[in-house]
Amino acid sequence: MAVWEVRAVLSNGSREWSNVYHIDIGADTDVDPTILSELATFYNAVMLSPFALDRIIRRPAGVAGAFIIASYGVFGGRALAGNLALPLFNTVKMLLDSGAGRPGFKFLRGMLLNVDLDDSQSSIDPAVISDINIAFDDVLNAASAASQLFVEGSSFAPIVSTSFEALVAMRQLHRKRRATP
Repeated sequence: MAVWEVRAVLSNGSREWSNVYHIDIGADTDVDPTILSELATFYNAVMLSPFALDRIIRRPAGVAGAFIIASYGVFGGRALAGNLALPLFNTVKMLLDSGAGRPGFKFLRGMLLNVDLDDSQSSIDPAVISDINIAFDDVLNAASAASQLFVEGSSFAPIVSTSFEALVAMRQLHRKRRATP
């Protein structure tokens, strides 16, 4: 087992954020380029046009430094079309199920428009969730075809399925704030 950390670095102007994935590359020496390409395609397909996938950086998990950088500069493919992008703290929550214990999760930012919400303003349109799920399945299929597996948790258990919550995840509300005097 050789687990690599793969970090998709996204931006909106000078503001950056990232999503970190772990991939077990087995006996290979690096993450298969097809997986990186599919990950870039995923972000292009589901991210809004003002946001960009700047780069994907990777390194063996647990190793300090030594990042390998692949620059992309790809903007999201979903046009605003006169709609408003939701603030970045309104996220899509992706659940990564390894089949053992609680699923891991990722908060995906920069993917939601005001028209993507239903009338209650807290649920995401099922068609949008389906599109995101299908796009990420392509990433998982590319990894499977390369005999490399997405893993999660401290034990690096292989992910057997992914799902996306229908409610908008407000990541800002999950953080504790220090009281100011």
